Amino acid sequence: MSVSGGIEFQCAAFERHLSDCDYLVAFVMTIGPDLDNKVISLVDEVFEPLDALFLETVGWLTIESATRQFSRHLKQELAGQGWDVSLRMGPGYEYPSPDGNSRVSWDLWQQKQLFEMFGDAELPVSLSQMCAMSPKMSRSGVFGLTPKAD
Repeated sequence: MSVSGGIEFQCAAFERHLSDCDYLVAFVMTIGPDLDNKVISLVDEVFEPLDALFLETVGWLTIESATRQFSRHLKQELAGQGWDVSLRMGPGYEYPSPDGNSRVSWDLWQQKQLFEMFGDAELPVSLSQMCAMSPKMSRSGVFGLTPKAD
């Protein structure tokens, strides 16, 4: 799949989920570095690994909730403008294959291309050499937009 600026994405699941899309909405979100820092502190400074685990779980639940809220908001806003919004797709996740009989991954390495879609914009998230996001409690992805059927 080619997007503006010559950026290429490759995943077999795009055929099933994004092939009819006219536009992609790319996003990056985070709850920030404070939670990451507190989790590290709980392990390294006061050795409270169980507290760190619980706090990290709260972080994952929070970013998951924020992602769902963003998805609902996007769908609600764009429905009024005549658009259907696909499921969220993101590098590093698995999706049903085009035939629906197996699962395929969108390679995490394509996180670099997703971040390139933002050009020179200052993002609240950075990528490691292995394409993991920092802060850890972050999420990225795309939604496809198709005109609503009459």
